[in-house]
Amino acid sequence: MDVPTLLLSHRFSDDSNRLWKAAIESGWNVHRLTLPEVGTFPEDALADAIYGETLFVQAFQVARPDVSLRELSPTWLTTLPREFLGRIIRVEKLSEARRRQEPVFVKPTVDKQFEAKVYDPRDELVAPFVDGDPDVLVSGRVQFNIETRVFCLPSGMVTGSVYERDGALNPDVLGEFLPPVREVIGALQHGGHLPAPTVVDVGRLTNGKWVVIEANPAWGSGLYACDPHGVLRVLTAGFDRHPTP
Repeated sequence: MDVPTLLLSHRFSDDSNRLWKAAIESGWNVHRLTLPEVGTFPEDALADAIYGETLFVQAFQVARPDVSLRELSPTWLTTLPREFLGRIIRVEKLSEARRRQEPVFVKPTVDKQFEAKVYDPRDELVAPFVDGDPDVLVSGRVQFNIETRVFCLPSGMVTGSVYERDGALNPDVLGEFLPPVREVIGALQHGGHLPAPTVVDVGRLTNGKWVVIEANPAWGSGLYACDPHGVLRVLTAGFDRHPTP
């Protein structure tokens, strides 16, 4: 019987250390790789999950065409019915977002291309260090008083955590917020809106409504107070090995 293998970046972090410990407790092999080592990791050395920063994971995907990572589309938010969002989210060209005359939240469709935040185009250039005219996600400003992180499978929620309260970082168990968060994730799942293993951030607006904030790939998302064993389940489900042509 093959022993599962977790690949981690050589950059140590609290999150990668927690995943390392959970994997060892579960009897897994764990390999920490530098970027140069990613390119030399042998194709016959099977892996079952990967976690790390964007450059590390992208380098692995280039080096290993026999592996694909299942993810949601970068424009997934725009496919959701508005009741899941509590605001309108559109895909625009960066040049359009820069011409707006009101503060807007702007997020790249390419991971980490620039900082996702509220910009005021009247006072500052949106994504000032980005060349070209890529697609971006744009929405009006909303305020959340609770923000949570949920690692999900297409079948629903696996593990979750509070990460912000009233704009301040405050990782904690979901506790009293578990029922509304589970309700949102359950509605996404029943509506067929979770086609791949992923991380969905769910928040409570100041009017009390619980909505989807955003989604991100599980392989690079912070754990906060999530159960690392549950996170491993999601990472494994999103890691597909297939024969090269």
